[in-house]
Amino acid sequence: MAPIKVGDTLSLACTYKVAGIPTDVTGYSITAQLRDSANLLILDFVVVKAVQSGGTLGMFKLDTSGPTPAPPLPVDLLRCDIQFVLISDSTVRSSETFYLPVEEQVTT
Repeated sequence: MAPIKVGDTLSLACTYKVAGIPTDVTGYSITAQLRDSANLLILDFVVVKAVQSGGTLGMFKLDTSGPTPAPPLPVDLLRCDIQFVLISDSTVRSSETFYLPVEEQVTT
């Protein structure tokens, strides 16, 4: 993943797939946390699901906006995974861990 800068807005477009096929996320609870290299929680992402039809099946967004602005991200190699819980039977699936490098801003 390309680095972002401290103070940048972070929004990640995602698609949930089962066996490589985009899968409706209507019946799922989706959570994701961003942690630093010391495993300290930096933020809980806000999850925004797209309307689940046709070309938007499985699509959702991980966002740092919400009722409370997210704190600035620290300069670090942050890590995250996404947890999907099927509400009907509590089946839990998690994504691979991915890494987000955060760099200092040059222009302030």
